[in-house]
Amino acid sequence: MRISYFRLDAHYEKHFSGYYFFYFVIYQLLFSSKRANKAVIAHVTASTADTLSITHAAGVTQIHKNPQRVILFDFGTYDSLEKLGLTSHVVGLPKSIPSYIKGKVSSSMTEVGGMKDPDLNAIALLQPDLIIITGRPRQFI
Repeated sequence: MRISYFRLDAHYEKHFSGYYFFYFVIYQLLFSSKRANKAVIAHVTASTADTLSITHAAGVTQIHKNPQRVILFDFGTYDSLEKLGLTSHVVGLPKSIPSYIKGKVSSSMTEVGGMKDPDLNAIALLQPDLIIITGRPRQFI
């Protein structure tokens, strides 16, 4: 069986990668819940040309449509971004990186403390556009 695929030129790849990242963030906001048995409902609207306003159970969050500097406190999210080819946007990860990810992480990545004790100074110095914290680690931050 032959599997075929197409490759877009660099201009369109960059354009589409922003959409992939946007949809990934929306997915995380919708389906990452502390209580698995409760539905998480979010409403997304375009606030301006460059930002989105996401209304969810905890309030309203404004995010850039294509964040360039992202800090993650969830390794599953890193796996997903890696599959989408978007790890170049990640500038910070917790210090306890699992061995299966350690070899994939860029040497320019900054350690931002632990999941239970984040290094707020390191996070502030990185000036992130977006910090993704999902279910489990969210209770500590």
